[in-house]
Amino acid sequence: MQREAEGAVFSPTGLFFKHFLDRANGRGHNLPFLQKLRTVRFLINSTAKYDPDEYQPFDLYGSLNLIRRLPAIESVRVDGIMEPIRSSIELPPRTANYSKIEIRHSSMDYPYLIHTIRSAKTLREFTYTIGGHGSNNDSIAMLNPDDLFRTLLEYWDSLEYLDLDVEAELSLKEIFDPNVGRLFFGDYRSWYGPAYFYEWEGELGERPEDNILLTERPPPTCCFLRRFTKLRSLSIGIHLLYYFARGIDNDRLSEEVFSLADRLPPNLESLRIYGYAKGMEPWVEGLPPHIFDDMLSQLVKEKDEKLPLLTHIAGIEELIDHAATLRRPVNPEDVWKREVDQWTEYEY
Repeated sequence: MQREAEGAVFSPTGLFFKHFLDRANGRGHNLPFLQKLRTVRFLINSTAKYDPDEYQPFDLYGSLNLIRRLPAIESVRVDGIMEPIRSSIELPPRTANYSKIEIRHSSMDYPYLIHTIRSAKTLREFTYTIGGHGSNNDSIAMLNPDDLFRTLLEYWDSLEYLDLDVEAELSLKEIFDPNVGRLFFGDYRSWYGPAYFYEWEGELGERPEDNILLTERPPPTCCFLRRFTKLRSLSIGIHLLYYFARGIDNDRLSEEVFSLADRLPPNLESLRIYGYAKGMEPWVEGLPPHIFDDMLSQLVKEKDEKLPLLTHIAGIEELIDHAATLRRPVNPEDVWKREVDQWTEYEY
């Protein structure tokens, strides 16, 4: 799908394999292939058009569409990607059998992430991290935390693991000021076009609530972190931790200072905080200078009583650096590299 997104012609072998996946994954095909496949990892090869030290264009929609209906599929992973110039049509909501989505060391705009998340029938684990690569023009992807958070809240009763390492490249001023944010970020739903409804006409009508999912689904209630009743592990930047705990929309606390223990998921077992150092001040204006120190000190005091399952906290005593897109000139030693496979080319 990477070569197809770049306008290249499939090799005979690639075309055969794509056709094979189309048949194994297609509706109405009772084929005995890949019926027990549980995990898929898409491997990205650098192209002649892009520096191997940079994010590589990859048609994630098209690739997920090849495996989303497999009956036993549970998890998908991809590393080091960015959106292609020409992408496949957005995936239809709540039609994919995978429940674990892992996108690491990548740079994706938020509509692309949202459509990917909402393709899952249920979501148990979601990971999205940036960094480890450079950008071909030093640009960074745009992320609207409010829309991303609302999307994740659609899975409030199933999400168990969440890892978001994106804070180093967020536009925090626009995020923390709702009036600015509404002008800065667009509505991802306006991206749906006629081709989308034509492509998925047979699937969009399968569930009565699908039309609501596409357009005017009512906003989730309890729009802050405590809503995730099944969440056991949370890894997140310090500003987003504060922002999501304080809440969005009608559930945003008017008070700037609050008890973090009262706003975190009730069954949380592990909390990992990116980018916090003792004595740091918030990167946005208007917040008290020592609010993060006070908030985390109070959490440590209250967690045994209010969050008895929370036994592991990392990122308070020692700084855990944010991931970030590498700036040019890129030092090859800083580039993330996939672990070496244990087989040889003769074992494929």
